[in-house]
Amino acid sequence: MIVEPGHDQTAHRGPAAGDPQPDQRRRTGPVGGNLGRERPPAHEIQNPGLQGMLGAGGAAFVVQRGRGHELLGSAFRTDGSFSLDVLVPVGGTKAPISPENADGFRLRVTDPAGMRERLEAKSMANFAGVVRDAVARSGAGLEDVAYVAMLHVKRSAHEALLNALGVPLERSIYLSDYGHIGQVDQALSLELARREGRLRPGDLVVLVAAGVGYVWNAICLRWGEGGAP
Repeated sequence: MIVEPGHDQTAHRGPAAGDPQPDQRRRTGPVGGNLGRERPPAHEIQNPGLQGMLGAGGAAFVVQRGRGHELLGSAFRTDGSFSLDVLVPVGGTKAPISPENADGFRLRVTDPAGMRERLEAKSMANFAGVVRDAVARSGAGLEDVAYVAMLHVKRSAHEALLNALGVPLERSIYLSDYGHIGQVDQALSLELARREGRLRPGDLVVLVAAGVGYVWNAICLRWGEGGAP
C-alpha cells in the first residue's frame, strides 16, 4: 500500500481474518491507495474546527480464506448522544437539497467545544474497553499484544491509551508525518510497522478506530508469514 504523501506506489497484498472453524478462517491484507496531505480550501469548510484535521487517502483490505493474517476477535461500543454533533445539515430526507440551501451542503461540527468536552469524558474508557474486549475474545491477554495500529489522535491521547492498556509506546507508531487520514490510519500504521520490521509471524496485532455518531471499535489479527507478499 502507499505510504508516501503525494506519491503513487505499487500495491501489496497482505493478511487477514477468520471464522471460528479452522477450515473456514478468513484472512485479509492491504492493497493500494493514495495518501496525501491535501485538504479543501479554508473557504469550503464551514467550521474552522475542521480545518487541517483530515488528509486525503485511500486503502483497502482483501479478505480471502486460508491466506494472509488471521482475523480474530472484535468489539465495538456506540453512543447515540453524539449523533447530531458532526453532520451535513442538508441533502437528506429531513432537509432535501435545493437551490436555496445548497450552500449548507458542507460537513459541520455543530458544537465543537461541547463535543470535545463530552468525548474527553468518555473516549478513553471506551477505547480501552473495546481493545480489552477484542483481545479477550481472541483468547489472549493485553500482555500478548505485539502492536497497536491506532487512528491518529493527539499525541497525549495516543500515549494515554497505550499506557492505560499497559502496552509499551514502541509497540505503536504515531502518525506525526501523515496526520489523520480517516479509515486509512490503521492500514497505514500496519504498513509502516511492516516496513520497519516491527511485525513477526504469530504477533497479535490490534487495530483501533472510532467514528462520528459515535462509535469506538477494535479488531485483532494474527500476523501471518511473509508480511505483505
